[in-house]
Amino acid sequence: MKYLKYCVDLAVELGTDIVVGCWYAPVGKVYSEDKEKAWKLSVESAKEIAKYALDRGIYLGVEPLNRYETSMINLVSTALKYVEDIGMENVKIQFDTYHANIEEKSFKDSIKLAGKYLFHVHACENDRGTPGSGHIPWKEIAEALKDIGYNRWLVIESFQPETKEIARAASIWRPLETNTELIAINGLKFLRSLFG
Repeated sequence: MKYLKYCVDLAVELGTDIVVGCWYAPVGKVYSEDKEKAWKLSVESAKEIAKYALDRGIYLGVEPLNRYETSMINLVSTALKYVEDIGMENVKIQFDTYHANIEEKSFKDSIKLAGKYLFHVHACENDRGTPGSGHIPWKEIAEALKDIGYNRWLVIESFQPETKEIARAASIWRPLETNTELIAINGLKFLRSLFG
């Protein structure tokens, strides 16, 4: 709770309006054998953080992660239930194409399900590398985002092995591009070709 409040304060200081990620449960751990109890505890804690964030003009984005990183929220449908259980206007959904590639049956359907709650998108290739260099169905994603009227950030999220702590946490054992800057340069060029 203390760390999340710090993240909200840092968001204010940096001039952004959202804190996103798997802030609702520990990453890399099964959250509990008693899932109902763990869910209720997480929702109650999230309400306190959401109130703190709302008072500072900050949104919280619930990011479904793949099954290897959390056991709590892997699907947009579960994130939607979580958002509804919290019931605060500043709690939204963050969609990550890397995680969705593992967990969702359909990019289009999951984006449409998130609908008005979708507030932040991570554009990641299937290997977390440069968007457009793998097998993520980008045209389907672009169409779905346009269909729901999404008009916020589309952020390239990638990692490199040089940042040891993050690389270990994200299982990045090899460079994802010959030059880290190419992820941004080529990824931006590709995404602009889709979205204009």
